[in-house]
Parts: sequence; structure tokens; C-alpha cells
Amino acid sequence: MQILGLVLASTGSVSREKQGSPVFFRGKRLLDMYFSEPETEIRQVAEELKITPNHLNKLFRRYLGTTPQLYLQNRRLQHAETLLKETEKSIKEIALLSGFSDAAYFIRCFRKKNDITPGRFRLLDLKNT
Repeated sequence: MQILGLVLASTGSVSREKQGSPVFFRGKRLLDMYFSEPETEIRQVAEELKITPNHLNKLFRRYLGTTPQLYLQNRRLQHAETLLKETEKSIKEIALLSGFSDAAYFIRCFRKKNDITPGRFRLLDLKNT
């Protein structure tokens, strides 16, 4: 994504504002790298970037239209969906591997996003294959 921004910028097709902030891209990259670690916190990412959590929040809202916390949660849920489809690991194992320290919280988040429990999601996916 960063490379695309640089290419488009060099052709003059994208304004500097639309290219994105290097700090934003570093923050997003950190969240993408460490999403599976339950102890990953937005505060730590902001400290690593030498900005405030509020500034990181503003950058994510500007470039993705969401908060870093919601981005992190959705990244974890995407990974969980992949694991549900591709492995036979238990729901608790998938929760932990996806960065959720509490399986019950994982199930609530998954249900809220997908309107279905992780177990039911897996069953429906098996029927469709």
C-alpha cells in the first residue's frame, strides 16, 4: 500500500494528504505484525511511534475511518476466520492464536461482527465446501 502511494505520488495522481502519513503506516504495520499477541495495546504502539494514543486515533480515523482499537480487533477476527476455515483447532486455541486472551470475549466479538458464533461459522463453512 505504501509503495502504491509512492508510485501514485510520483505521477502526481494523488495529493500529499491522500498519500498517507509515514507515522500512520508504521503504526498500521506494527498492529499487523503484533495483532496475535494479546498484550498488544494501542498505548504501546503510540509510544513506539513517539506520539500520543489520541494522535494515533486521529491518524487511523483520517486514513481508515476507524479507530486503531477497532482495526486491531477486526484484524484479529479476520485471522480467526481463517483459522476456523483452515484448521481444526478449538475455539479457545483460535481465540488465543488470534490475540484474544479470553475465549468468551472472542466469541462475543465474533458474534457481533458476523451475527453467528465461531462454532456455527465453522459448521457452515464445512457445509459449503
